[in-house]
Amino acid sequence: MEIVIFTVGFIIFGTYMFFLVRMINTQHKIQERENGANEINDNIDYDGHGNWGRFPAYEEKKNKRDKVY
Repeated sequence: MEIVIFTVGFIIFGTYMFFLVRMINTQHKIQERENGANEINDNIDYDGHGNWGRFPAYEEKKNKRDKVY
């Protein structure tokens, strides 16, 4: 009896995973068609997440007169 329950559960899980992956793939293709492929290639951005560095791209010059006391 335990093997029957396991088999039914595995069939339900396998069916769910099949349709989930199929839906994700279909939606990805639709989104790619609507938005177009990403044509911007950044040779420096190796991870593909953009510039998330904690340092700004430029340094601001601070005047001595602008100090807050």
